[in-house]
Amino acid sequence: MIFKTSKELYAHIDANCFFVSCERLRNPNLCGKFVVVGGDLIIAASYECRKFGIKVGTPIWEAESILGDRLIKIRPDLSYYTEISQKFMQFLTEKSLAVEPFSIDEAFVHLTGIPERTHGGDYEAFCQDLKLEILQKIGIPVSIGLGNTRIKSKIFSDINKPFGYWIGLDDDKERNLFTKLSVRKIPFIGKATEQHLGASIHTIEDFRNMGFFELDRLIGKNATTLWLELYGVDVWQSSHGRNSVPKSITRSRSFNHAMTDNRHILWQRFLENFEKAYHELMLIQCELSGIGVVLRAKDLTRNGHSYEFWENTNDRALILQKLKECFDQTFQTGILYRTTGVIFVGISHAAPKQLSLFEIVQQNSDRSEQLEKALEFLNLRYGKRTVQHGVHPEQRYQA
Repeated sequence: MIFKTSKELYAHIDANCFFVSCERLRNPNLCGKFVVVGGDLIIAASYECRKFGIKVGTPIWEAESILGDRLIKIRPDLSYYTEISQKFMQFLTEKSLAVEPFSIDEAFVHLTGIPERTHGGDYEAFCQDLKLEILQKIGIPVSIGLGNTRIKSKIFSDINKPFGYWIGLDDDKERNLFTKLSVRKIPFIGKATEQHLGASIHTIEDFRNMGFFELDRLIGKNATTLWLELYGVDVWQSSHGRNSVPKSITRSRSFNHAMTDNRHILWQRFLENFEKAYHELMLIQCELSGIGVVLRAKDLTRNGHSYEFWENTNDRALILQKLKECFDQTFQTGILYRTTGVIFVGISHAAPKQLSLFEIVQQNSDRSEQLEKALEFLNLRYGKRTVQHGVHPEQRYQA
């Protein structure tokens, strides 16, 4: 088979530890300190924390046990992170031919011909200047990977983190790198896919050396698309843009070697799944209409429960509460479980909600402040307790 090698130039530009970087942007005193962002589980950890094994998905209590009083915990502020992301994407748009946002903190950037015009083809100088300009104008550090396909550029941006770059425009240089990198470094290749590939496939170069049709037979079209991209054929199109809405979000975890009937351990696994799914929901600025939980037992039987909300929501506390109720309904004492799974369904773009007397009031919310002022005015005018907060339908039957 003969494929046409891409002559395009792509950069994958990835903000380093984005949520923490945003917090440091508005509070420089956090620089150099042990900072994590999250709730029960960590969704972003500074590089200082990562040196101690604290990373995304680490329970907050575990991080506290490692770092003690040195740990600085911050609740996520998605509206602020989105504001910085928009500035970041706008900057990239002005500097390139086209931008494909891949998530809130990373994007594929089409650069064909630009380094030649601006830096005489000196790609090293181009990358250095670009990451410094982003740091100066946006305030966040980034890593950059250059390649002739999107998938390769994404692999390359991870090589010299944080605040580094890697240029992969030489076949021998690429081949040398791919013989060292695990096959799991290929985007979308997870543990299950690695097992399907077989025991002889360890590195990216092993993956590339598989026959095209054999790969298609084992894994299917998605894997052959990655194979073509790794050989420099520009065929993959990102569908993770800001306007893309998946039908559902599923996060699961198998632990076959450590099957358990321990309720606490299983719930911790569900929390990890939830945090990852909720993080993705927030990154694409969406809400959901229903959730489900799945427990797969040792004998591979599946049990689960689901819940449908009375209106679409992305209220973290409410989703987590209903998730716990579904888990309690699903869990059975004395059964060994091997897999936990969380499913978000009915995904749609988050729509502004009208002020409501049935809202659960947040003290720091501008919308709630407006509502409180309106209630105060009505009660002053027409008598105390004329108008009160109602009972939210989701809380109506709670003790």
